[in-house]
Amino acid sequence: MRLRLQLFLAVVCLGVGARADVVNLKNGDRVTGTLVSVKGGSLTLQSDVMGKVTIPLAQVVTFSTAKPVAIVTKGQQPLEGSFAIQPSGEWQVTAEGKTQSVSAAKVDMVMPADAYQTLTEATHRPWQDWKGSTGLGYSIQRGNQRTSNFTLSLSGVRERPEVGLFERHWRTNFNFTSLLSHAEEQQNTVTSRTLSTSARQDYLFSPDNRGSAWPGCSRDRRTPPA
Repeated sequence: MRLRLQLFLAVVCLGVGARADVVNLKNGDRVTGTLVSVKGGSLTLQSDVMGKVTIPLAQVVTFSTAKPVAIVTKGQQPLEGSFAIQPSGEWQVTAEGKTQSVSAAKVDMVMPADAYQTLTEATHRPWQDWKGSTGLGYSIQRGNQRTSNFTLSLSGVRERPEVGLFERHWRTNFNFTSLLSHAEEQQNTVTSRTLSTSARQDYLFSPDNRGSAWPGCSRDRRTPPA
């Protein structure tokens, strides 16, 4: 019974290891997990035990993936297949039984193929993928003149998710500001309401070059002294 149990545990461990991505390091350590990315001279794995682990590629002896990856290269279509780093330092990708070498210097990023497809093929609704900030402010002043001001500001940017490979795309910028002001002095009252909005649509031809168009509008309403 004990022998059967030991054999069963060994088979389970081998099965888990076979499905994992494996890194062998120069110091003799072995790290298993799921590939997150290879980018900027580092390899990042998600480990069940250690969480997210980032390893300098200079410390890697060998690496292999259990599932297909997308190898994103500047100016070319991504390569998909099983990925490996050999002891010689050579990067290889295997697809449909054929293995080819990849120039590490030309690779922008390596990431799981399913994650890459999700980013590039997903349909994003107009209210999704916004990033920005909100500001609220209130101030009062008391003296010969009594004033109070309330401000609200919203700013947001919507852009396609970053996937490591630049493609021409649109980027939307939106700003909204509201200012409500009330002042009293010697029984005279002035109330001001100012609303302003602006939107800018950018088309990025490259990371450093874009064309832009922006409409904007504002409204200022004041109540005369009473």
